[in-house]
Amino acid sequence: MQVTRAGSINGAARALSIGPSQVSKAMARLERHTGVKLLARSARGVELSDDGQRLAPVLIELHARASELEAPAERAELVVAAPSFLWAVIVRRLGSLLGELRVHAVETRSSTMTAFSSQAFFDVALTVGEERWPDSWMKTRVGTIRRALFATPAAAKRLGSTARREALRRALFVGRLDTDRGRVAPSSDGAPLLDRERRFGHRAQTAAMALELAETSGQLVFAPELAARSYVTRGTLVEVPVERWNVREPVFVVCHQDRIEARVQRAFIEAARAALSER
Repeated sequence: MQVTRAGSINGAARALSIGPSQVSKAMARLERHTGVKLLARSARGVELSDDGQRLAPVLIELHARASELEAPAERAELVVAAPSFLWAVIVRRLGSLLGELRVHAVETRSSTMTAFSSQAFFDVALTVGEERWPDSWMKTRVGTIRRALFATPAAAKRLGSTARREALRRALFVGRLDTDRGRVAPSSDGAPLLDRERRFGHRAQTAAMALELAETSGQLVFAPELAARSYVTRGTLVEVPVERWNVREPVFVVCHQDRIEARVQRAFIEAARAALSER
């Protein structure tokens, strides 16, 4: 390549900062390997032969392609759809995978994920509940979550050691919201007490926002125990036991089989199982 660019052995030697004899020997080895006479003598010295000039562009192109293969490739993109509270505990377990891939995390409620499953909207989903997915998605159960009632210590004291349904009907709840075609509408939080049997004050789209509102306003909130852990640890919210309330739901990692490598699937499954088994 250097002889091609410089047009002579001496020019190539200067460019490579080595002696002309070293270039000549390297060219002789290449001639033996290819079986083609690459050099020819002329009035100006030793130059590429006609065969050498024809072969040089091919070698240059091969070298360029090999260099591209050796160069660090741009990290692949991976779009992950998940409820934010679930993503927050699983992402800490993904480790080196986050260094290999450019992850795009999308906040999506589990109940709406399958509506986008036929589109190339996301590649991996962390989902709660027994939703049916198309065959192109691989669905693996990784654990369960528990939903419970949370309140500020003052509100919990008013409800007693075990809250009764009659007391809950009089209390104010932080409700849930969902979006549908650009519109915001009330949505179910999954509590065993129906919406029509409760009173609602504030509403929020995510569990994290609902818990923040409950902490600040003193209203009750029915939320995943995973999402409420930090509030309970700080003592700003406490879990309130309710008669016959024991809501548990399965959690799944769902991967599109044509867009996700097997090792990436395993990484998400292992991370989710480890996070959900931690207490």
